[in-house]
Amino acid sequence: MPEERVRRWQLQKVDWSEFSELCRNTIVKTQSPVSQTYVKFVPQFKEDDVEKFFTHFEKLAERLHWPKDKWALLIQSKFVGKAQEVYSALLTADSMNCAVIKGAVLRAYELVPEAYRQKFRNYTKTDDQIHVEFAHVKEKLFDQWCSSQKLSEFDQLRQLI
Repeated sequence: MPEERVRRWQLQKVDWSEFSELCRNTIVKTQSPVSQTYVKFVPQFKEDDVEKFFTHFEKLAERLHWPKDKWALLIQSKFVGKAQEVYSALLTADSMNCAVIKGAVLRAYELVPEAYRQKFRNYTKTDDQIHVEFAHVKEKLFDQWCSSQKLSEFDQLRQLI
C-alpha cells in the first residue's frame, strides 16, 4: 500500500510539474512586449494639451518602429479624465483603431477645426515672448487649423481664410 501511495504521489508530482511548465509558457506567450517595454516610453497624457500628446506619441512610435496595430492599446494606457471616459464609450472594434480613438478624444476636448481657428485668431503676443517665438507659435496654430481642415491646395486655403 505505501508503494502505491508513493507511485501516485510521483505521478501527481510529474503532472504538477508539467502543469506548472505549461502555465509558465502560457504566461510568457501571452505577455506581449507592448505591456512590458513600450508602455514606459509612452508620453504622459495631459488634458490641457491633448494635441501635443498625440503628436508626441505618433513621432515616438514611428521612430521606435512600434507596430501600428498596438498603438491603440498603448495610447489608451495613458488616458485620464474625459479621454478615459471617451475611450470606454467606444465600441470594441473602434477601440482598436488609433485614428478613431484620436478623433473621438479630440472631439471630446473640442479640438475640431473651429477650435483651431479660434486658437489661431485669438492668440496674441505676450510681453515675455520675443517676436520669433510668437511667430513660431502662430505658425504652429495655423498649421493645426489647416491640417484639421484637410487642406491640400492653395485655393482651398484662400477659401478658408
